[in-house]
Amino acid sequence: ALGWAMARFERRDHSVRTVAAGWSEARAIGATWIPNIVDAMAEETITDHADAPFDVLFFGKLSALPNVDAMRRLAGIWPRLSTEVPGISCLVAGAQPSDEVLELARTHGWSTEGDFDDVAELCQRARLAIAPLRHANGIQNKVLEAAAAGLPQVVSPQALGGMAPGFPAMVARTPGGTIAAIRLLLQNPDRRLQLAHDAHAHVMTRYSVEHWAPVVRDLVMN
Repeated sequence: ALGWAMARFERRDHSVRTVAAGWSEARAIGATWIPNIVDAMAEETITDHADAPFDVLFFGKLSALPNVDAMRRLAGIWPRLSTEVPGISCLVAGAQPSDEVLELARTHGWSTEGDFDDVAELCQRARLAIAPLRHANGIQNKVLEAAAAGLPQVVSPQALGGMAPGFPAMVARTPGGTIAAIRLLLQNPDRRLQLAHDAHAHVMTRYSVEHWAPVVRDLVMN
């Protein structure tokens, strides 16, 4: 009797809507895309970060395997990058840094920092952020948060897999492309500033509470 009742229940259309935070995942399974959202700083406070103490910033949980792998990729290009951009500096920040990440930082002269209280404040301490991820699922909060903080970015295609097309960042597909993009932004304050404004405006439009609240309300009510 219970099996018969369950079968009847399962045959009915309960109007269940599947949602996914990652753009590519949503398209793959036919789900409604509802991304993570983020609070953005005031646009008028965005600068080119010319006086920031670091050139490059990477942040995230530093024991997570995709982030550790990203640090390996950065280490692989760092000797050439240091030659092409003499004196370049890097801050690697995040919780639970693995022994490997700490050793890479010591080897290449990167500064490291553990837990931080305010990601927006952290982003003011560098001229650009990087996300050279080879493995990424869903939406990358680090990319959203850097954009919301007015920081231009150099990212891999995988880091943008969770975003809708058109996210304003420099996308580097090869080690050489990553080096060229970082060098370009560090040498061009106007380009950094324009990319920061473009990314900030995009986040305000596409990844804000105001944009998604009506969509979520419609899903819940209907």
